[in-house]
This record gives sequence, C-alpha cells and structure tokens, in this order.
Amino acid sequence: VEVGFGMGQSLLTCAVNNPQHNYIGIEVHEAGVGALLADIDVSQLSNLKVIHDDAVQVFKDNIVDDTLDGIQIFFPDPWHKKKHNKRRLVTENFLAKVSNKLKSGGIFHFVSDWKPYADSVIEISENSDLFVNTALNGKFTDKPDYRPMTKFEKRGIQLGHSIWEIILQKIEEVDKNE
Repeated sequence: VEVGFGMGQSLLTCAVNNPQHNYIGIEVHEAGVGALLADIDVSQLSNLKVIHDDAVQVFKDNIVDDTLDGIQIFFPDPWHKKKHNKRRLVTENFLAKVSNKLKSGGIFHFVSDWKPYADSVIEISENSDLFVNTALNGKFTDKPDYRPMTKFEKRGIQLGHSIWEIILQKIEEVDKNE
C-alpha cells in the first residue's frame, strides 16, 4: 500500500516492474487519482488498485489486520512549522495502527527530504516495540534499487536537499499456541 501517491508515477512504475505483486494506492488528491487511473487503463494493469479517501479511515475501516506485506509513504507533507507538526501523518499513534495491518515481518518504508520529520519517525520507531530499523549501520538506509525516484525527490535533490530513507520491519510475532 502506498499512502499519498501524488500523481502516481512511482507507484505505477512499481506495479509495472513487479507484476507478481499487487499494489493499492491511497490518495485524497482527486487530480492524482484521475491521472493514475488513466495510466492504469493505458498500461492495462490488473495489479494496481486506487482508493480515493483518507488513509487513516481506509486503514481503520477497510484493511484487515495482518494482511499487508508493506506500506510505503514517500515524501509526505512535512508540516515544517512546529505548531503544525501534529498534522503529520506518521505519528506514534499512526505507526501503531498500521503495524496491525502488516503481516509479521512486513515493511514500513518512509522517505522524506525534511530531516526533522525523518528524525521524528526514527524516534517513534526507537521507542516502539513493534518495529526494528533495517539500517545496518545507522538510522537511515540507502535508497533501495527497487524504489523509483519520485517527483518530490527529484525536486528536493534539485534544491540541494538530502534524502532520508527509513525502512522498518514489523517484529516477528511469536505464536502463542506453541
């Protein structure tokens, strides 16, 4: 599941490059939803579905627990001003809720060009017993080959911003019946 896919080009690329995987994109921006639906039609993809709604509600009402292999959030609105930080999508509460939707070992992939936001996601994950950071030598990981570059990433790089990539893995659950 990709939350906030914008115009959908990176999600479309993932679906085209990985026909063996199914993808869901969730977006509130109507123009982005329309653009991606048109691209899906042109590409004749059957492995990408689009939901035009608020992601928090979709996770709450429409996604069964322990069913997702991964959730990706690439370049969400950073809400730069401290007084607006509470509007950020990725919070301790949000991460706890979406962890229930991931299968054991599932991936939560977050990317931003705003270091304070990325630092807050790291802090949330370090204080959580739900995820482990997959970065082997530090808090951030290198961009994996499978992740396409996004429009916001290109713009951020052109503006001289660094890119902060975080891949968290849901901690394997112990079967209580064993």
